[in-house]
Amino acid sequence: MDTHKNSTITASLLKAYEIEVVKVLLVFLLGAFAIVLHAKLRIPLGIPGRHGIVFMAFLFAGKYIYNAKFSGSLYSLGCMSILLFSNLGFKDPYMPLIILFPGLITDILPMVFKTKNAKFWFTILVGALAYMSIPALRTIIMSLSGFPYGSLLKSPVLPFITHFLFGALGTALAFGINHAIKKRKK
Repeated sequence: MDTHKNSTITASLLKAYEIEVVKVLLVFLLGAFAIVLHAKLRIPLGIPGRHGIVFMAFLFAGKYIYNAKFSGSLYSLGCMSILLFSNLGFKDPYMPLIILFPGLITDILPMVFKTKNAKFWFTILVGALAYMSIPALRTIIMSLSGFPYGSLLKSPVLPFITHFLFGALGTALAFGINHAIKKRKK
């Protein structure tokens, strides 16, 4: 009787681990897909940060799929893994490093402010700041290495504003979809 009980417990634990592994892979692959999509959707609008809507929507979708402290970093690692093996036509040699920061920031800020189930406006702010880290890092890189970033050379302020806004929109999109799905399940 005890062996049957132990094997049932072992089987259910194994299934739980399998589900966790699938979630980890899904978030990682979502990040990889996001950067490939970013590379393929080269729409010449001339607006810095416009891909933030999709990028941050996918990042927060990944965070909602796998609700772990490090899920944003896992997403960014998926992005970085693709960039390390192929530049996909991006001319920025620092992109694999830069792309890590939005995920890291979405993981760190909620821990710093001790929010587990964040409210709408805090989540939007975190997403906006996380995506705005891209022009911030580019500014630092440009000042230290001299590597030119066209959008920052044209206007040092505009990329910060647009990255903030597009990051906020993408985060709001993911938040809204997640909220609608949760509401529908009830």
